[in-house]
Amino acid sequence: MTPTNNSKSSDLYNVLIGMVLAGLILAVAVVGGLRLLESLGPRIGDIIAFDRSRREPTDRQARITVTPTSGLSATPCILDVRVMWAAGGSLVIEALQLKPSPSFRVHWAGGRTSEGGTDCGTTADFRLSRAEIVALTFAAGGKGINDGKT
Repeated sequence: MTPTNNSKSSDLYNVLIGMVLAGLILAVAVVGGLRLLESLGPRIGDIIAFDRSRREPTDRQARITVTPTSGLSATPCILDVRVMWAAGGSLVIEALQLKPSPSFRVHWAGGRTSEGGTDCGTTADFRLSRAEIVALTFAAGGKGINDGKT
């Protein structure tokens, strides 16, 4: 018995439907993955606390050079986790800035950020990349970024 045109049309139709379904499943998986990644990352209002009463930081050597975005001085200064943890204080994520490159505007309030002339002061605003925020979060010795609910 030889196949008819109806059989070939039906097979093509089934293949097309299968491809469309596979594409939809892939799209849903990608969107879900992106949302999960976004929910795990830094968000506006998150706080990174350098609290001496918590356990000692896991990475006491972390040092990030930043340039303040507020105040009279635009001289680079250093965020030294060891000093920030000893002095206490916190970083609050205030805004996401997409241009010129994606970064977060953060506000520091607390003690010194480093020793000597590289200290940012007891309050300062600057921009940090997502990677820098994640590094500071882990280095702070905390459970991670929080929204003040803990």
